Amino acid sequence: MLQAEVWIKTFNTKILQKLLTAIAVELTDTVYSGSDYKPVSSDYASLEQSLELRRICFYQDAVTSLVFEFNI
Repeated sequence: MLQAEVWIKTFNTKILQKLLTAIAVELTDTVYSGSDYKPVSSDYASLEQSLELRRICFYQDAVTSLVFEFNI
């Protein structure tokens, strides 16, 4: 079985949700890192709800790339 097949079989909505949460936190914290504004939970939730997984790419050297888009 190819590594991509093994990986995709373990990928599920619970993992995707954790990933979306982590991405939203990282991006939100980065955006506000140079300001006096302290992000609140709704800032994170808003971005998390706007992120959408658009593509999963597998490469020969065992690299997997997930492409997300921000939808307004």
